[in-house]
Amino acid sequence: MIIHRKDSGEAGQVHTIDNQNWVEAPAVKACFTIKHDGKNIYISYDVEEPYIRAVNTAFNSPVWEDSCVEFFFSLDGVHYYNFEINAIGTILGA
Repeated sequence: MIIHRKDSGEAGQVHTIDNQNWVEAPAVKACFTIKHDGKNIYISYDVEEPYIRAVNTAFNSPVWEDSCVEFFFSLDGVHYYNFEINAIGTILGA
């Protein structure tokens, strides 16, 4: 499956997320695309969920209590960064 970024017209490969570590949620469907330009990382999630919770609005608030997605990355293979983003765009960065 290919999706297109509206702002650039460039296509990216869609990756399906089929692992749910914390809860059984068979009704939740999620996929993402990820790209970079050598300076920036671009990631887009597409999530379908029957019930959405999004009440945390402050930066670094407990968005894990909301419907959210996570992105982990490492620059050295040892230490990592974790970003969690809820359905209204609130970010937790760790």
